[in-house]
Amino acid sequence: MMDCPIKQLPALPKLTKLNASGSMLESISDKLYRLQNILIDRTQITELPETLISTINISANGCSKLVNISPKLINLESLSIRGSALRSVPRLMSLQYINIGDTAINALPLDHLHALRKVFARGCQLVDPFAIIDRGIDLTT
Repeated sequence: MMDCPIKQLPALPKLTKLNASGSMLESISDKLYRLQNILIDRTQITELPETLISTINISANGCSKLVNISPKLINLESLSIRGSALRSVPRLMSLQYINIGDTAINALPLDHLHALRKVFARGCQLVDPFAIIDRGIDLTT
């Protein structure tokens, strides 16, 4: 969908993978229940619908308008939000990998990220990086 002028996706209930990186996309339908892999790098999306409960992987690098990710994404295992506008990470119980590089995020809710195994935080000013390391989580800065 790169350079595609579509700003909003219609309801496509059987869609499981979406690569809209570099597109003009501003929103994702809340009717995409089966969507498992979302690549929306460098789009204009500001938030993701709470209904994406089947989603396992989200790559939203460079989404300078992305300000919200719902904690209801209960199956999300991998989240890459490098260079996004997010200021905090929600409580995502299945999250194993996160890239928060070049964001304003300075802390992670570690008590609520039980599955977390790897954090990329290059360009971040983490308040307490040793809290991540103490939990046996691999931290790359």
